[in-house]
Amino acid sequence: MKLISTIGLIVLTFICASAQKKSTWLGFEGALTRNYSVATDFGTNVKASGIDAEIWGFHIRQDIKTDVFLETGFLRNNSTPGYYFKSIGADGSYGIGSVMRTVQIPLRLGTRINIYKKRFYLVPVIGYAFGVVIHPEKLNVGIAGKTWNLNDTVNYIGSMKSLGHYYSLVQTGLGLECKVYKSILLSLSVNYYAGFQPMAQTEIYYHSNRQAYSTARVLSNGSYLSYGLALKFPISELWEEKIGN
Repeated sequence: MKLISTIGLIVLTFICASAQKKSTWLGFEGALTRNYSVATDFGTNVKASGIDAEIWGFHIRQDIKTDVFLETGFLRNNSTPGYYFKSIGADGSYGIGSVMRTVQIPLRLGTRINIYKKRFYLVPVIGYAFGVVIHPEKLNVGIAGKTWNLNDTVNYIGSMKSLGHYYSLVQTGLGLECKVYKSILLSLSVNYYAGFQPMAQTEIYYHSNRQAYSTARVLSNGSYLSYGLALKFPISELWEEKIGN
């Protein structure tokens, strides 16, 4: 029901915007992401870590004014609650459970600020993204392992589980956009997506040479930072030509 309502709202918004006969664009985007988690350790050795991943997909941009637009689309994203043991160090002991595969439907509002000869634009964006976890039951897995360095050895076991099927993110971002080949738009962007409810949880039971048995919990709310690249092509010209003929 949430998914249907979200799609319906987005479609209605775009129908109203496209009625103003402004430009419509089809875009393809990809980004490297840094996913963030929160750790609660009842001992002293577990710390949450950022996990590198990627996101990709397509979007539709509808201009509603000369320099104001709406965007929506379909994105595939991977994330997982990440952690490491402080006695080992972040480089050598990322503890990662099953990868959480999700799809996101974003709704973005942005503006284009001309910074050079109407060819280069600064593009701030705010938005909302509705997310769906793909096969959340597959996240309910056990994990076990051992990691060490010259100073310590840590043995751990644990379990990861999904905490829900749907989630929401709030987006803030800034991009640099330029025109290439007269009508194609190339953009580079940095975006932060903030989540507010836990999506997945990892419970860890561990001990080391320096510490007796202890437990920790790592939560992911879907938050991530992305560094993206996108290409956008004008498509409104296709039906405008047919109408004109």
